[in-house]
Amino acid sequence: MFVFLYDTAYAFKTRCRMLVTVDGWEIDSPYKSVMLVAVCHDGNDSVLPIAFCEVVEENLDSWAFFLKNLNYGLRLERGEGLCIMGDGDNGIDEAVEEFLPSAVYRQCCFSLYTKMVHEFPGVTVHSPFWGACRSTNGNSFKNQMAVIETISMECYNWLKDTDCQKWALYSMPEWVKSTEITISATEQLRIWLLKQLDLNVAQRLWQLFGIPCPHACQCIDTWGDKLDTYVHRLMTVDEYRSAYGPGMNMLPQ
Repeated sequence: MFVFLYDTAYAFKTRCRMLVTVDGWEIDSPYKSVMLVAVCHDGNDSVLPIAFCEVVEENLDSWAFFLKNLNYGLRLERGEGLCIMGDGDNGIDEAVEEFLPSAVYRQCCFSLYTKMVHEFPGVTVHSPFWGACRSTNGNSFKNQMAVIETISMECYNWLKDTDCQKWALYSMPEWVKSTEITISATEQLRIWLLKQLDLNVAQRLWQLFGIPCPHACQCIDTWGDKLDTYVHRLMTVDEYRSAYGPGMNMLPQ
């Protein structure tokens, strides 16, 4: 099921930078599904969710379905004027290229760094790599890459083969007006959602006393149900009256 958040999407299209960050999260449930999400940043760099979709697995087909619906919701012509950043895994980059050919695709630098460390575990290029990622002009980028070349020619060649134009900040289109180089925005949303799941509004007053608390009464009223049906049997007027129904003898003087 694809869910498009109209209000935040309208805010994104009319009042925010045209950079959408997408990612897929594994849902911890018996069904082992994946949640695909699309978020953006407002003018204060707060995260705005635009759309989400639960799929069986993260692959080219699921990303194609997600991106086509996202593009339709945003009313864009084949991704025209849109910049999309992803981790480059499970077909996201291919889906953007095939179904949103007019959009600009950006590669998440953290995902690239993780793959590089896995490929070259003994090479220490942390500092020059992130220096290259954050370089805002071509000369600075070349200087940082030259440092990597002196440390490891294999690592340097591997990075050159990844298409630097998709991840180096200096190659970010100026119209995007963003210095984002990772998909951390989606992680911020995930952490926030997990915190919300840990919150509990239940004070257990209803469970202990048998009469709905004010918060529960508000919800029941919104549903249009009768409060009486949620009150415990022992707290009802009928039970109260029946307690005195047989009558009681007066205590002796």
